This record gives sequence, structure tokens and C-alpha cells, in this order.
Amino acid sequence: MVISFLWAVVTYVPLLWFVRVTEGMPDPAQRDLLMRQEASRQTGGQVVLTAAEQKLDAYLHRLKEQEMSATPFPPALHFFKAKPLIEKSPVFKLLQKMPKEELHRDNILYLELRSGLSRTYELDGTIHDKFWTLKTFQEVTKKFIGDHPDFLGARIIISVHRALTISEVKAAVKEAIQLQKDFPDVIAGFDMVGREDSGKSLWFFREALSLPAELGVRLPYFFHAGETDDEGTDTDQNILDALLFNTMRIGHGYALAHHPLAKELSRKRNVAVELCPISNQVLKLVSDLRNHPATVLMSEGHPMVISADDPSLFGTTGLSYDFYQAFVGIGGLKANLGTLKELAANSITYSSLPAHLKDSGRAMWQKKWDAFISANS
Repeated sequence: MVISFLWAVVTYVPLLWFVRVTEGMPDPAQRDLLMRQEASRQTGGQVVLTAAEQKLDAYLHRLKEQEMSATPFPPALHFFKAKPLIEKSPVFKLLQKMPKEELHRDNILYLELRSGLSRTYELDGTIHDKFWTLKTFQEVTKKFIGDHPDFLGARIIISVHRALTISEVKAAVKEAIQLQKDFPDVIAGFDMVGREDSGKSLWFFREALSLPAELGVRLPYFFHAGETDDEGTDTDQNILDALLFNTMRIGHGYALAHHPLAKELSRKRNVAVELCPISNQVLKLVSDLRNHPATVLMSEGHPMVISADDPSLFGTTGLSYDFYQAFVGIGGLKANLGTLKELAANSITYSSLPAHLKDSGRAMWQKKWDAFISANS
């Protein structure tokens, strides 16, 4: 406990050592330095912009100021009402051109999708097993990459519902381990999905989720956790349990800002939150996105990526809608082009891609980013 306290003191000394208590007018120079140091901590705060990027950033800032002073303000409305307003937004139209990660027509370079695996039925009565489904997915992905060389690929996070029994989840974990061996370039890992508030906690399934370690194999986890506003419940502890089970990312992480220890642990381990602003609003965790708890995470520069969660249900093909809500609604005027650049690049950094593909992906993304800046500055 003493060590943790001393670490915290040392951590914050660089920011606070020069702040003196005064009874008169505060020193404007100190105030300016504090503001700049605080801005440097936010998402994208360490990104150094080129001259062309600074020009586009200034333009984006002016556009955002206009949208934030307008009535109605889209991030404050329910998404289904806000969608037509967002589609008219010049900020949104710029975001559509920005290279991201998920679907090709939305300038997206790589896809990771959560999916349950079931048998496939044809009209003539033919039934295909899960192996056939993954083989077909693999072949279609390779063909798409052949037709679109600037697309990095697609992988599946096998997902099962948290309403299952412990024995059923054990069987699913064992199957996922085998399928990952059979399709290492297709299977990214494992997750448990379904509404957390009405489902069973991750800790309930601890015996099943401990199987990979007991068998001496690695099955990466990408757990949905913290998609709740029920503080203090078993569901609320999913955030910490996901980290104890070494999750690679935290799906949603809506409750993370309320768990300082888990937040510190996820930052220390460099575990990114998958921010899903539209889903969080549609599912009634928050109404006005300016009040989303991710405002805290973004201001602290917490590891983060943008996710569309259920785009087919919300009518939001790609990621541009969620990027808009995060950039304009959650980030506010503090979020700048550096924020967008870091969030987009994070999609590759925190992906399940092997290191050599991450390197080539970053190079490909940087080339597209430079072209985006050149065309819009």
C-alpha cells in the first residue's frame, strides 16, 4: 500500500511541483502550463502534427465549433433521430474519407468480428459443419484480399452466450482451442456475449475460462465487460474479472471509469477499451453522449479503439458514425486531429494481427492517412 502511494506521488510530481498557493491573482504562465500539460495527457495529446495536419486540424476545429453551437446537437439526441443530421455533417463526411478498420467502402483496412459458429443449411437440405463455415470464410477473405490488395484481412472472435451452462461453455472453449489450431489465420480468440445485466458473470464461468491455462495452450480472450450502469453488482465486477483472465481488449468498458483499480490495471497492461458510443446510447446506458464516462478515459489518454458493436441493427455500416459520436460528442472541442489519428492507428496496434502484419498494416495505413491529409488540407 505504501509503495502504491509513493508511486502515485512520484507520478504526479512533474505536473504539480510548481503550483503554489496564492491569495491573489493566479500566475497566468502557470495556468497556461497546466492547461497544456493536461491536454498532453488526452487521447492523441502526444501526437505531433505536420504542417498539413495542423491546417486540417484547424479546419476541423472550426467545423466542430459550428456543430457544437447548433441546435439540435446530434450527440445529444437519440441516434435514430440524430442519424440524418450526422449524415449532413461536414465533419462526418471527412471522417468517412479517413482510413480506419472494419469495412472496405468506409475506408477500412481490417476486420475483426464477433460471431457464434453454427451449422450452415442449404435449400436442398445440405447441412455444413463449423469447419466448412470457417473454410469458406477463409477462402472468401483470401479472394477479397486478392481483389483489394489494400485490405489486410478479416478474423473471427468466437462468441458464445452468457446464458449457457458451465459445461456448455467448457465445451465451447475446448472447441475454440481446436478451431484456432485448425484455422490460426482466421480465429482471433474467444468472447462471451449477451446482455450482461441479465446474464451470468464471467466469474460464474471461471472453471470453463481457466481451461486454456490448465491445458497449457493460449486462447486470447476479448471479453465484453462493464456494459452496465448497475454499480456494485456481480455484473459490475466483470471489468476486473476480464482483466484477471488476461483479456486482450475490453468490449464496451462503460463502467471502467468507476473502477479506479481496474482502470489502472488495464492502463498498466495496455489493454484497450472498445468504445461503442452508439450502442451505449441505443441500449439506454447514456442519453447525451457528452455525459458518457469515456470522456474521462479520453481525457486521460486511456488505451482505446472505436467499435460499431451491432452496425446492422443500428443501420451504421462501417465505423464513421461511431467515430463521429466519439470525436464530436464524447471528445468535445478538446479532441483534435491527433485524437482521430491515434484512435485510427490504435485499431491496428490493439488488433489480434501477428507482429509482422501489424508492421505492414501500419505502413499501409500511414500511406492512406498521408493521402487523406493531402486531399483535405
